[in-house]
Amino acid sequence: MKKIRKSPARDGNFDSAVLSLPQGAHLRIKSYKLFPPRFNDEDGDLWVARIKVRLEVVDDRTEEGAADGLEFDDTFDLKIDPDLGFEPEDINSGNIRDFDEEEQALLLDEDNWTIGGNSKVDNLNIALYGQDWDTRIDFHPEAHWLDKEFIAKVKPRTGKRAGSYCSWDSFVSLEPPKKKRKGGSKGKSKVQKAQEEAQQVELSPEDEQLMDEALPS
Repeated sequence: MKKIRKSPARDGNFDSAVLSLPQGAHLRIKSYKLFPPRFNDEDGDLWVARIKVRLEVVDDRTEEGAADGLEFDDTFDLKIDPDLGFEPEDINSGNIRDFDEEEQALLLDEDNWTIGGNSKVDNLNIALYGQDWDTRIDFHPEAHWLDKEFIAKVKPRTGKRAGSYCSWDSFVSLEPPKKKRKGGSKGKSKVQKAQEEAQQVELSPEDEQLMDEALPS
């Protein structure tokens, strides 16, 4: 039998802190891990594809700062492609016995798992990249989540596994989004329109003189 080597302990505390930060906290994604979909070997239950992230509290937004520097793990579930025809309840309580071989193959194909609209992943991406993030980036956590910072409410986990998690609908950007100009040229004065048109069109000296005469000093 091949010997299994002992490796040194990794530095740092990898326990998940149990936190209650309803006011919202400034968080940073330190690391991530992708978990593909699978059927549990013991009971056959479906484990959906998900992204597990390690989060650090940069600022707990309190005067004491007791949670600053603490870390916890959170998970972001992906959604099966709705075009495949699976019902959400079939996925949430799915077991290998509930699906035929073709359906099992579809469920185990990582390419069939997506970021559902109004899901936890979607809400975080909106906070980081805006409402139209899906048209501007080809999302991957390595490129688009690692070391990113945001604000979210943090709640303690209940149940067997101690730790914390972010409220799925509480993600807020550190920087407010830039406002888009409304109405295009509507509401602009004749002077503003004339000045913008003058910048876009190369005028002759005679036209420039007529423009100057038309505009008030």
